[in-house]
Amino acid sequence: MRTIVFSFIISAACLSALTLGGCSENTSHEGVEGFPFKSANAKGWGLMDLSGKRMVSDGTYVACPSAVINDMFTVPEIGGTVGLYNVNNPTHAVSSGQYLRIGYFFDQVTVAQMEKGSPLCLINKQGDVVAMLDYYPDYRIVMAHNFSEGLALVGTDEGKFGFVDTNGKLVVPPVYDFAADFSEGKALVGKADAEGKLGFFVIGSDGNLLTTLKHVWYAFDTAFGDGRLTCRFPSGGCGALNEKGKVYFALPDSILSLSRFQQGLAVVSARSGVGLVDKNGQEVLPCQYNQIEVLNKHRLALQSENNWMLTDENGKKIKDLDGCPLFFSEQGGLISAEGHMALARTDGSVIAWMDSVKVTPQALRQKPEVFVRILATQKEQKEQKDAVALKSVNEVQILHEQVQSSVHNHDAYIEQTDWKRVAKNHPFYKEAAKMLSGNIQEDDANSRRMILNYVEHLRTSYTTKDIDFLNQLFSDDALIVVGHVVKVAPRTKENQILQDQVAFSVKTKKEYLSRLEKVFQSNKEIKLKFSDFHISRHPSMKGIYGVTLHQQYKSDRYSDDGWLFLLWDFRDKDAPQIHVRTWQPGFLNDKTPLPEGDVISIGDFNLR
Repeated sequence: MRTIVFSFIISAACLSALTLGGCSENTSHEGVEGFPFKSANAKGWGLMDLSGKRMVSDGTYVACPSAVINDMFTVPEIGGTVGLYNVNNPTHAVSSGQYLRIGYFFDQVTVAQMEKGSPLCLINKQGDVVAMLDYYPDYRIVMAHNFSEGLALVGTDEGKFGFVDTNGKLVVPPVYDFAADFSEGKALVGKADAEGKLGFFVIGSDGNLLTTLKHVWYAFDTAFGDGRLTCRFPSGGCGALNEKGKVYFALPDSILSLSRFQQGLAVVSARSGVGLVDKNGQEVLPCQYNQIEVLNKHRLALQSENNWMLTDENGKKIKDLDGCPLFFSEQGGLISAEGHMALARTDGSVIAWMDSVKVTPQALRQKPEVFVRILATQKEQKEQKDAVALKSVNEVQILHEQVQSSVHNHDAYIEQTDWKRVAKNHPFYKEAAKMLSGNIQEDDANSRRMILNYVEHLRTSYTTKDIDFLNQLFSDDALIVVGHVVKVAPRTKENQILQDQVAFSVKTKKEYLSRLEKVFQSNKEIKLKFSDFHISRHPSMKGIYGVTLHQQYKSDRYSDDGWLFLLWDFRDKDAPQIHVRTWQPGFLNDKTPLPEGDVISIGDFNLR
């Protein structure tokens, strides 16, 4: 039986907040107590607190530790596992060799995974398993976030989302098509209608519905900040709502977007640049900067042209910077100045110069860590189950076995960073591998004209809604990776959305065409524009080509901008077929095009 592997990307807002003009998504750094560092001559890493005090001398760890959060940190080990450490005894692991991955302790427990493909679990600060996230009789949990306000977002293999508490209890059953992490005691959730359009709601920590958000077309940020949710209204303008869905304020049409409120401020974006507004929507700084980062109550980082500076809340310069600070708390933070990294106070004075530091965005809570279970083959599952049995308590293992018995009948999900290898078991994987092993060249002019002619046929089949032609064009075993922009951005080049605001999934031919038929029926007009063609041929198999092209899609209800990769079989010139079709967004953020090297082509298809 052919195995289909899904790319598991949570609907846009579940993964991260949309940054508009800032250099990070959230500057809440609560819980960060220390970060890894090393001197130029040191052979290893150490840990330093925010005052510049060495918590652990550099040279102590061969591999770079994680940030210290809530007294805990991890260090990579030989064999691919990580050791769990407490800062109070930083040279002796609390747990060693047991876990493949451990999350940050934003609470007293965190998400962890023992083996690749094994169930996700919750562990405490002693490294003990508190709960296994695979024992629920009605749901198969394959995804989990870090805890936020005592609850962790989880997702099922059917793409539904809910929340568990620190004991692993399902406080909010996974019934939503969309969910975001809790913030200020509330969470944004959504359910999709028959056409895939999301309706948004606000729930409390007990799972009860607080309000229906009637004034939201899409949210700019999935979290509440200062009691406000920033969003675009169905009428087209943007502004902020309170938790009851009432409009706090609406901004002028010149404002394209605004970020989450933090420290009473939100970054707003206009065609002229980015600026700041207060909680009432009043201008604090005009939209004339390239980027703005709200660091704390009294400090900003501003970029004008190519120059960064540390300023007070009114934009008055305190210190020139080489770039945006890695983070900044009420006490100070890590900055880049005079060609070096430094730990600095809020007045810009340097506490200590750094040769090398490393702090991950996840550690700073700029976006949640996402744990995804990749369901393995039946043989691998048995091996993993045996391993888990040695590490789990009896009653948990009994429940585990009950659920695992049917695992192989379900599709699996993987993270966005791994999605390119979704088709390793696909029949045409070997063909893609052959393309890599040979010399890939631009084909001759005659073949190129033939291919471009069929590309035009492909384009017009969507605009004319010719489902029969598409049925003939895609092979029966075609691998089709689709992407959907969940939070639709304004249709201007100045305000494209982030790559991780896209939900990817793998479809069979039947599933893809069935969905496409519904799209054709629900839209009066569909427009496609193809450009930037790159055509490569198989080095040894005549008639097999890889086609990469830029696609701009627009319908009555939806639009996106991205890249297509097509593995096209022209061996039968009278009936050419597409065996592989992938899609990826064309922009990394609101203004930055996807780098050419990141555009999928034959050279990186399905391989690692």
